[in-house]
Amino acid sequence: DGDWRQKLATRANQFMVAACVRSTEARRRIFTEIGHIINEFVDSCTGVKPPGTEIQVFVDLINDVLAARTRAGSSISAEASTTFMDAGLVKSFTRVLQVLDLDHADSSKVVTGIVKALELVTKEHVHSVESSAGK
Repeated sequence: DGDWRQKLATRANQFMVAACVRSTEARRRIFTEIGHIINEFVDSCTGVKPPGTEIQVFVDLINDVLAARTRAGSSISAEASTTFMDAGLVKSFTRVLQVLDLDHADSSKVVTGIVKALELVTKEHVHSVESSAGK
């Protein structure tokens, strides 16, 4: 029973990543929607809260998009990082870190995914600023 759900989830993830690679508008819409979902999670907290599976799924999706490559093999991380910041995901991700129950067993994987995404976005932003300053 869970096997078909896993296959469906994998295919859905692949579809979302492909949409984000091919279309800036799709990436913007997907990132914005994920930001809304994460903000709802944070806003529903009164104190700390264990991560739900949906948070892990969305963090994994964001990381997959940030690591994606076009058919030609070029990375989209610079464009995806800009969209990440424009969609307010830096704030959303840092807010999640403030409300997660870090003692919960599932939190370490979520936190690692969030930090990985924030690290990649930060590196891309610094690289972009340095490239602009050098021109």
